[in-house]
Amino acid sequence: MNFSNVDRKPRFYKGLSARDWITISLVAGCGVYSMWEGLSLDLGSVRRIGAGAFPFAIGALLSIMAIFLGLAGSPANSTDQPKISIRGPVHISAAMIAFMILINPLGLAPTIAIVTILSASADRSLRLRSVLLLALFASSLCTVVFVFLLGLPLQPFWW
Repeated sequence: MNFSNVDRKPRFYKGLSARDWITISLVAGCGVYSMWEGLSLDLGSVRRIGAGAFPFAIGALLSIMAIFLGLAGSPANSTDQPKISIRGPVHISAAMIAFMILINPLGLAPTIAIVTILSASADRSLRLRSVLLLALFASSLCTVVFVFLLGLPLQPFWW
């Protein structure tokens, strides 16, 4: 038997690649799990939404998104995959960790400024002046809203 003309690459439904199927399965799995957990809580009514309504709604949206991902998937033989940069996720994760570590010793305003600068450093196209202005504005706004208007028990500064 001659198997030389057999395509060794697996063919998937509607031209989806294995990467697309894995992505769709993960998104749909997260959606179904969220809906399942939402059903274990009280959904409530239209007038008074229960604790399970939000997880159920997010799970439904994830499941619908998985369906749309399946309909709009890339062809299996597509070779022009975009280059994935790890800079963004690393800087955003570092900003979240910095917030957790710095909020108690430094206070809200300096922590928000540092987190804003760390998050903005994920994008190389931003200028230093605009990042510093954004950090000043964000820390001022968060301090006014969360400390003074909402009265949350956060210290604005370390002193």
